[in-house]
Amino acid sequence: MRWTSAILALTGVLAACGGGGGSSPSSAQRTYAYVTPKQNSQRVYAVTDVDNSSNTINLISQQTVTGVNPDGTFLVSIVDPTNTSITVNGTTYSITPGLWTEDATGHDLMVTFSPTGGASYTCTYTPHGLGPDFPLAIGETWQLTYTYSCQGGAAIIFTQNGKVADAEMVTVPAGTFSAVKLQSTVTWTTPSGTMVTESITRWLDANSGQGVKETAQFSQSGTVPVNGYLVSQTVVLQTAN
Repeated sequence: MRWTSAILALTGVLAACGGGGGSSPSSAQRTYAYVTPKQNSQRVYAVTDVDNSSNTINLISQQTVTGVNPDGTFLVSIVDPTNTSITVNGTTYSITPGLWTEDATGHDLMVTFSPTGGASYTCTYTPHGLGPDFPLAIGETWQLTYTYSCQGGAAIIFTQNGKVADAEMVTVPAGTFSAVKLQSTVTWTTPSGTMVTESITRWLDANSGQGVKETAQFSQSGTVPVNGYLVSQTVVLQTAN
């Protein structure tokens, strides 16, 4: 999932766990299946945004699974428990409260945003949001094109090219994890004509299925805003239960 209101909401709660049995396979041989999160499970992430003027904006994203359906789809409520909202150079950074619908393999299908003091609105992903199909294997690649559309707004087409790059250890405040490393590039054009390229590295816990860490860098071309846009974002798991 995308974390702030400054940019569009993208990919959802990806998870992976180890496949295989008996002796432990090497990371090159191992496959990683998707595990549906349990109802009421919760993850808290620190979100660090850096804009084009080198301003740093710190936010908190609290994600709670509020429902799990028999077909494996599930609902995730995302809020900032601190209700932080920071405006820098004309852009407001915040975690807009929302209820996300994920498919059985953790792809975004729909989100209903409920901004403080404003009317709720719903956005959909067709066929689904970012991320590869499961099970994953080290070295495999994927490509995805989807449409993101919100009530009263223009539809935007996103294209992602990615690779399951490696398996490695990652240490974050929530602990040290054996993780699967995904690398991808996402491109889209905003309604104002800005062409955006986002380079993403994401680490997924290979044992528990938690998203552990994500880093992203953004570049713009075409009609580039004068000021007030992201150049990087880091999302790090603080706690999980």
